[in-house]
Amino acid sequence: MNKADVEKYLADTHVYIEKLEKRLKGRLSGVLKYLYQKMDKLVLSKLSLDSEGRIKDTAGNMRLINRIPKILQSYDYLPIISESVADYMTLINKSSPYFKLFDIERQRIEAAKAGLNAKMLRRARVFKTMSVDKQAAIKVRKLIIKEMSKEVVYKDMIKKVVDMVVTKGRPLSHALTELADVFMEGDRIIVEDMAENLGLNQYYLYSSGLVKNSRTFCEDHVGKAFTRKEINKWKGQSWQGKSSPYDPFVNVGGYRCRHRLSPISERLYNRLK
Repeated sequence: MNKADVEKYLADTHVYIEKLEKRLKGRLSGVLKYLYQKMDKLVLSKLSLDSEGRIKDTAGNMRLINRIPKILQSYDYLPIISESVADYMTLINKSSPYFKLFDIERQRIEAAKAGLNAKMLRRARVFKTMSVDKQAAIKVRKLIIKEMSKEVVYKDMIKKVVDMVVTKGRPLSHALTELADVFMEGDRIIVEDMAENLGLNQYYLYSSGLVKNSRTFCEDHVGKAFTRKEINKWKGQSWQGKSSPYDPFVNVGGYRCRHRLSPISERLYNRLK
């Protein structure tokens, strides 16, 4: 095993995870467009306007506007959840090539993988958070009422609604925040669980490169080797962007961190420290 082998594996896995995240975001973007179209058909297009194109402050318009939260929460996410869980589970099979770098026989690697399925399915339940939460849906309703009270022209109001629901996807922002790290964290859990089962969980390399907005914590640690004991001490440290709750082997540098703690051999550790 050498550092180049580790980095090659990580680069390949990172590309794969980015594809999974992009696919998930594409699915969610489609949901937002669908929900906007449904809201437009059932509410926005039916609002009564005055001669200057402003929304009338009428009881009928308010009844329509009050339907918005229910409409935004009406989507059945089960197909997306099923597809995403399937994507998530394929990460388990991506771990095998890495552990072959330790000269571990295939049978032991497969045995270590076997116990992961139930754990990862439990982890995959996070996909059930995919929804427009109630507070976000109410914000859309409030936006329209506010624009109506300000006597804003309908077409200008529509631009703001599209921006809130589709362009920026704010109703799903909470879900996206929760899901942003799910594939990355899943991969870390798999590798750490495999390392533990194979007795390879004492020495690690803080892996992957840096980007323009990398945290100082990551800049200070990337490319360096650490023992398990040293890594566990990070739990007692503080830095901007640190996850809460924090597990260094799952969260590494914190929210949206793209780094990994890659198990390495004692020999490589001694060469890198």
